[in-house]
Amino acid sequence: MIRASKWAVSAAVTGILWAALPVGAARADVPVASDAPSSTESEPSPAPEASELASIPNAPAASEKPCAGCCDDCDRCCSCCKRKRPLEPTDVLGIRASLTDVRGTDHNGRSAGVMIAGGSEQYGARDAWTARISSIYALGGGSAGVEGALGGAAALGLRARFGESHGPFFRVGIGGELLGNSKLYYSHLELPLGEVGYSFIDGRTVFELGARGAPVLTGRYNTGDGGVRQLSGSFEWGGYAAMHTSFGRLDVSALRVQADHTGSGGPVDVARGTLCGYAGLVALCADAMAFRGDVQYGTPEVTSASSSFYGGFFVGFLNL
Repeated sequence: MIRASKWAVSAAVTGILWAALPVGAARADVPVASDAPSSTESEPSPAPEASELASIPNAPAASEKPCAGCCDDCDRCCSCCKRKRPLEPTDVLGIRASLTDVRGTDHNGRSAGVMIAGGSEQYGARDAWTARISSIYALGGGSAGVEGALGGAAALGLRARFGESHGPFFRVGIGGELLGNSKLYYSHLELPLGEVGYSFIDGRTVFELGARGAPVLTGRYNTGDGGVRQLSGSFEWGGYAAMHTSFGRLDVSALRVQADHTGSGGPVDVARGTLCGYAGLVALCADAMAFRGDVQYGTPEVTSASSSFYGGFFVGFLNL
C-alpha cells in the first residue's frame, strides 16, 4: 500500500508540473503547431503589373491571350504567335470583269470579258528566313474569245533582323505566267529569280520595297491579230512595292525586259498594280497591266511601237 501510494503521488506531481510548463518550453522532440507562417515557406508571387510586362521583351500585352495554343487564331492572338505564321493569308477567289485595249499593232481595238479568277501575293518571315509566294489563275471569255491566266512565283531567302520584324533581305526562286486573249498575249518564265530589298513583316501587316531580276528562258508579247515579239533569251529587271494589312493590300511593280536582241525592236516595259479592299470575308479588287514595246507583223515585216492595257475589277471572297 505504501509503495502504491508513493507511485500515485509521484505520477500526480509529474502531471501537474508538465501541465504547468509554458508552451515555449515544450520538449524539443515534440513539434509545436503555430499560426505564424515559417520564414522558409514560399509565398505565391503576385501577377506582374502591366508596367512590368512592358519591360519584358516579347511579352504579350495585358489584353492579349497567352501564346500557348492560340496560333490558329492569330488575329486575336499575342504578337509572338503572329510571328510564327509562315505567310500572311491573302488568297482571293471570285468573278473578274476585264478590259483589253491594244494600240500600234495590225488590229487596234478594245474587248471585254468575264471569268472566274483568283490569286494571291503573300509574304512571310520567321527567324532568319523570308519567303514570297504569288499565284494567279483565271478562265473565261468575251469579245476577244477565250481569256484566262495561269502563273505564280516562289522565292525563299534570308533576312537580316535589324529589328524584331524588319530588315534587309534577299531571295532566290522561280516565276512565270501566261495571260491574255486573242488580242493580247503575254508570257514569261524566269529562272533563277532574284529579289533584294527591305521588309517589315508582322502577321498580316507587310511593307516591302525591293528590286527583282531574272533571265527570261522563254516568253512572248503579242498584240492584235499578228503582232509578235519574242522575249526568250532576254533579261528582265525592275522594282516593286507591297503594302498589306488586314483591311486590304496594294502591290505595284515595274519591269523592263531587255529584249533588244530579239527581232528589230527595243526593250519591252511592263507595269502592273493590284489594289484590294477587305470587308469581312468579301474582297473587292482592281488590277491593271500596261505594256509598251515594239512588235513585228505583216509581209514585208513591219516593226511598230505597240502599247497595251489589260485591267479588270474583281469581286470575291477572302480565304483566311
